[in-house]
Amino acid sequence: MLTEQSSLSRGILLILLAIASFSAGDASVKWIGGTVNEVQIVWARYLALFFFIALLLTAQGKIRAAIRLNRPTLTIGRSALLPAFDFLFITAFILLPLATVNSISSSVPIMVTILSVFVLRETIRIYRWIAVIIGCVGVLIIVNPLSVSFDRNLVFPLSGAVILAFYQILIKIGANRESQGTNQLYMGLVPCILTSLCVPFFWQELSMQTLLLLMGISLFHAVGHFLMILAMTLTSPSNLQPFFYTGLLWATFYGWFFFSELPDLKVVTGLCLIVASGLFVLYRQRVLQKRGEAS
Repeated sequence: MLTEQSSLSRGILLILLAIASFSAGDASVKWIGGTVNEVQIVWARYLALFFFIALLLTAQGKIRAAIRLNRPTLTIGRSALLPAFDFLFITAFILLPLATVNSISSSVPIMVTILSVFVLRETIRIYRWIAVIIGCVGVLIIVNPLSVSFDRNLVFPLSGAVILAFYQILIKIGANRESQGTNQLYMGLVPCILTSLCVPFFWQELSMQTLLLLMGISLFHAVGHFLMILAMTLTSPSNLQPFFYTGLLWATFYGWFFFSELPDLKVVTGLCLIVASGLFVLYRQRVLQKRGEAS
């Protein structure tokens, strides 16, 4: 029987490994992007993810129970957002520095907080509003939309971050409506079906070596999800959220080591503001949840 502290330690270790796997997958996508198009990459990712999750649930004897849906429209609808999110971010990873894309994706908790006010009618206090404003300033510093040198490719990660934020809001709306196994299964199944229907229209001929390489790279994504699922069975997701920011360290390292990319002062400044505001938002959530108060 694992103690609470032991479960937390193992959960943190697993989430660190999961983020490392996701980051390796992102760097691999940038590397292979010149030979394989984005739709093929998204398709391969979700094909691998679906089979990984299906095998996991089958091994646990939960596959039949996971198939049953209580809220089919909500569960299928939100899962259908995932290929769009992945397509936008894969495109961004190919066109932009890894650290820049990851910096923008780190703003998702801030976007979720803003959407919670307007969609879920949540009330948040002045401290979190200050954190949100600081995080938004960080995003504006990185994007710099008023500059004559504004990179239009930044629209891809920004749009992807908004979609991911909406996805997380829909998870909040459907909380406790479906089992964890059901959410996991349809997170892989729905995107797998959608991308399998679309990929024939975008297919480009690949050598067997490239196809095998594409499927191998897709395993980074599947293994990352697998480790993340295991981590969240050991401890509360709120305990793990701060460790998602380690992806920024991996992105900076991979960008420097493989692509000779180093974030400039603008990206570093914006990144620091985004991470600081995101960590404060998570801290306030945990404190007020313990008190049973509104955030």
